[in-house]
Parts: sequence; C-alpha cells; structure tokens
Amino acid sequence: MSQYQGNTGEIFKRNSNFTRSQRPRTIDKQEQKKIYVDWANIYLARKEFPEMINDLQKDINKGVILINLMESIAGEKIPNVCRNPYYQNQKLANVINCLKYLNKKGIAIHYGIAT
Repeated sequence: MSQYQGNTGEIFKRNSNFTRSQRPRTIDKQEQKKIYVDWANIYLARKEFPEMINDLQKDINKGVILINLMESIAGEKIPNVCRNPYYQNQKLANVINCLKYLNKKGIAIHYGIAT
C-alpha cells in the first residue's frame, strides 16, 4: 500500500493492488433512478399497494405513491394526507406532509417550499 496526501492535507492509504476492472465504477443518473425505482417498488409490493413507480417524476408528483412508500418503510400512517388528490394544492400538500413527517422523525430534509 502506498500513501498520498489529499488536497486538505490528510494522508490517505491507496490500495495499489486494485486492477482497473476491480475499481468501483461510476453510476450515471439514469441508472441511479432505475436503482431507486426498483428499491421503492420492492417496498410498495411488500404492502401490496396497487400503484408502482414507472416514471419517478410523474408518479411521485401526486404524493400518493410517496406516502405509500413512506408508510411501508416506517410501518405507520402519515397523518393529514389526501388519498385521491385532484387539485394541485392537494398534491403539493401531500408532498409537504411527507417532508414534515420525515422532519418530525428527525430526518433533516431541505426543501425550497415555505411552510
């Protein structure tokens, strides 16, 4: 093993035994989305929710699938949600309620919506 100094002065140990094929590969955004969608659908399937995620941006915008996913993971109901949102403000309220629920559980989420 060799050592090298990073930009901030820390000394790192470099494992020079790695070959090019063994190095971790980078994952592009499309592949990251697919991994997340597959992971989320596993949790949704466990609770037998009728809706699954196909397109991450379109399917989560109502907040219903996001609520189902969070309830499946947390094992408890999220309060004050609209299960069949029709109006944009109902959809937005669902997403905000999910973010508030996470914040209440001690998970810091930074979002650009004034509440």
